[in-house]
Amino acid sequence: MTEAGYIKEIEQRRRRNSRLRKADLPLVEDALGHFPKSARLWCLRGDLHQTSRNGVPPRGVGPAIQCYRKAVELDPGCTDAWLAIARIGSFFTKTTKPVEESIRQAIALGAGPLPYLTLAWLLELTGRKTEAVATIHFAHSLFPGNKKIIDYIDTLGAAPCKRSCPFCQEFDAPICRADWESPLS
Repeated sequence: MTEAGYIKEIEQRRRRNSRLRKADLPLVEDALGHFPKSARLWCLRGDLHQTSRNGVPPRGVGPAIQCYRKAVELDPGCTDAWLAIARIGSFFTKTTKPVEESIRQAIALGAGPLPYLTLAWLLELTGRKTEAVATIHFAHSLFPGNKKIIDYIDTLGAAPCKRSCPFCQEFDAPICRADWESPLS
């Protein structure tokens, strides 16, 4: 089977069962035996290690983190791995610095709107509301039609900008594509 074939089969199993299950481990291990340098397969193995009962990973988060770090080692541009590291870190670490670094790395790699939302949430959580507002405004300038970003702007209570794009007018959004400097530089 090809690498793409393994990935397709594993993804189909995930969709069919709504998550990867312990029974999928032999297939993932076989795939990694044939394609040990596949960042995507390492991410899937990390996902499998997070398979849980009642929200508690069976072996803690260590094995999953190791898999995602291996994926990043193989492909520093693997946004799935960076986001997974940030997601796990946001729930299981006492310090936010490594989490923030992982989120910023995913943003730098162009992972879309989710890392911006996650970063704004983390900044707000750590008492850096001004940075959170700047981040979410900047995200909105990049993804003006993203409903989750607009909803989070409401949650933050961010001030409206002085201009309006058609999307913001239609949905009565509080901000639009303002001239914000990137908070990520």
